[in-house]
Amino acid sequence: MEMLKKEEDIGRDKTGTVLINPPKKYYQDILSMLAENEGLTVNRQISKQVKKQEFVIKAGSGFDKYEIRQTSLLQIIIDFGLSYKLIESKNHSICILAYKKLGLTFYFDDNNSNSLLQSIEFRKPFSGITETGIRLGKSTMLNVEEVYR
Repeated sequence: MEMLKKEEDIGRDKTGTVLINPPKKYYQDILSMLAENEGLTVNRQISKQVKKQEFVIKAGSGFDKYEIRQTSLLQIIIDFGLSYKLIESKNHSICILAYKKLGLTFYFDDNNSNSLLQSIEFRKPFSGITETGIRLGKSTMLNVEEVYR
């Protein structure tokens, strides 16, 4: 492959798995090929939409097409990109992808590409509204109390 020119682009991890580290300019192309291979649809505009649009958050379900127990780790990475902070727990098989610039954190049972989304954490600057009308970053505790009375 022309993408892999340097010897340090290829290595092995502790389990003997071959690791390929292509130059960053090829990451999006590789992710798109993976998506096609897995039959996933790619949303190249989601990061821009998250910054401009207010999404409806469904309790226990997720938001937009990102549904709990249905969205794969690979789908999140393909759509939201590689600018996440990976947080792995040594004591538990939990994988956390934190997209701080978007205000989204995605939780998975483990870090394989087929792992399904278990929960989502929403923070500023994410702009969303719950099905009950609570606006993230805008509603007060009084508004929340009124909804749940």
